[in-house]
Amino acid sequence: MGSSGINAEYMGSSGINAEYMGSSGINAEYMGKYLDVYNYNSYRFIVSSYNQEAFINMMNGFFLWIKAFKFFNCNPKIRLVFSMIAKAADDLAYFAFSLFMILIAFACIAFAAFCTDVEHYKSFPETMVSLIQFIVSDMDLEAMKSSNSTMAVPLYIFWTIIMVFILANVFIAIISEAYIETKEEVASNKINVREMIREGVLKNLLLKFVKFNDADKDGDGKIDLEELAQMQSAGELGHG
Repeated sequence: MGSSGINAEYMGSSGINAEYMGSSGINAEYMGKYLDVYNYNSYRFIVSSYNQEAFINMMNGFFLWIKAFKFFNCNPKIRLVFSMIAKAADDLAYFAFSLFMILIAFACIAFAAFCTDVEHYKSFPETMVSLIQFIVSDMDLEAMKSSNSTMAVPLYIFWTIIMVFILANVFIAIISEAYIETKEEVASNKINVREMIREGVLKNLLLKFVKFNDADKDGDGKIDLEELAQMQSAGELGHG
């Protein structure tokens, strides 16, 4: 521990338990450079590892909760959302492709015209992200006019007409049509789950009650060994 420059007093005052480090599989010699208070050591690897772990946990948590819907598929109203998305998948794919191409076209114009002094258009990827954000929010027209007054207003007008008035309404129309079709299908094939379970339980209980009465030959309310043997020979056991 001394060769790595770790101060034992510092470790104790920092609450670092050497026994814990050993039991948790942490190599003290490896961790030594990160606990050295006298020499500089980069924590980039630890931060990168932490970010990767956080990303994995994030995706795991997301898919875990999405998977929970699998257990509610018996409810037609909950299943409606996923059925609607599946029905509109083809139209949404073509719409997404068209939207992406139009975004690239607008990004080329915005990046070429305003990349010098408008924060949202400093790079082409940042321009793409900013335009996606501007689909649901407003452009900073004043900053664009200060940078390039010739292109600012025409770009703003064409963006508003194409993205807000046309493509946004096309997206809503696709979802609305899929929702109506899916709801009609669900209504036509509607199954009352509560009634189905109730009928199944009652039918099962009634079947067992009838079998018991048939097996109880002497009517004493009990099934003795002889009556049980008769049921087995008749093949009535193991079928309900």
